[in-house]
Amino acid sequence: MTHLDIVWHPEMFHGRGWRPSGFDGWYFKVVDPSERHVWAIIPGIWMDRDPAKQYCFIQFLDGRTGRTTMHRYPAQQFWSSRERFDVAVGRSRFSLTSMHVDIDDPDLHLKGDLQFSQSQGWPIRPWAPGAMGPFAFLPFLEGYHAVTNVDPRIVGSLSEGGDEMDFTGGRAYMERDWGSAFPRAWVWTQSNHFDEDH
Repeated sequence: MTHLDIVWHPEMFHGRGWRPSGFDGWYFKVVDPSERHVWAIIPGIWMDRDPAKQYCFIQFLDGRTGRTTMHRYPAQQFWSSRERFDVAVGRSRFSLTSMHVDIDDPDLHLKGDLQFSQSQGWPIRPWAPGAMGPFAFLPFLEGYHAVTNVDPRIVGSLSEGGDEMDFTGGRAYMERDWGSAFPRAWVWTQSNHFDEDH
């Protein structure tokens, strides 16, 4: 993909023919209706000039407890569609409308399926194609950011350690980052839980 292709399709995998070294990652925040389970599931891939250093991964974050785990896979276990955002890491698969998670590691057993509806992306305008505004056009930045799904509703459940959690009726949020390096420091806030819809 050229840089302009990436500007207009920030949700898709950008690693083909653009950067010899860099990362591509997607962030899924899911919250059950009771708000007792606030989880982030982050699939991604690190591409390196040295093939031996390449790997893909899924990171898990528990927003209530602060627990975090990282699950690495050989780069060959990463797959992506050329037509749309649809990626697989190991036995797990992610898109704007669904998530299938299958992680079976000593420090995390997470499985299940979630569907996302009422999707709403960030407004795309000729002068501001996404959350970065006109800065998205600059081809030399270390990192780029996009908001890909603002407030979808969830149908489905996830099982963590054998305990099944029903996320149906909960809310999600999706974004992504890519580039040659992640920022050393940043300020970030996000909220889509309010008493009333507007």
